[in-house]
Amino acid sequence: MKKYGIRLLSLCLVLCFLLGNASALTFDLSKWSSFGTKSYEFGFHKNDEGLTWAEWERKTKGVNFCVKLHNFSDSHYIDGYTLEISAQNVYEEPILLKCSDGDWYESLWYTGDKTYKPGRIAYSEYFFIEGDEKIKYISVSLVKYHVKNVGTVEVDSADRKTLTWTID
Repeated sequence: MKKYGIRLLSLCLVLCFLLGNASALTFDLSKWSSFGTKSYEFGFHKNDEGLTWAEWERKTKGVNFCVKLHNFSDSHYIDGYTLEISAQNVYEEPILLKCSDGDWYESLWYTGDKTYKPGRIAYSEYFFIEGDEKIKYISVSLVKYHVKNVGTVEVDSADRKTLTWTID
């Protein structure tokens, strides 16, 4: 009986220690996906002031546009990504964008295959955005990306960050 009492006391002490230091032992499980990598290790680059970056050039009937992306992983290569793009006019009303199939939509998906090595920050490829009227604002969100030799990470629609730039 003494032996079980000592074991029970030891177990109680270990539990008290763990509960007392629980804050040091916790971590955010929501940052991990089913294949064991951080689920949001790729996204828009922000500088120290919290500013995001994009470049654009007005063209006839539209805008050539790219965004600066960041591979936050220290070990995985990102070799593909999909962005959702929408645009608004000067009144901040949605405008239709021309797709490569010739039809017009309120938003388009652009898939790039530029490779981002671990820690890399670089602009995406330029993509052309043609609107049915003059584009004043462009909004972009990351839909999904591909981690080389691991798989595709889908960004949950509730977690998507949408950034908007004013096109001068």
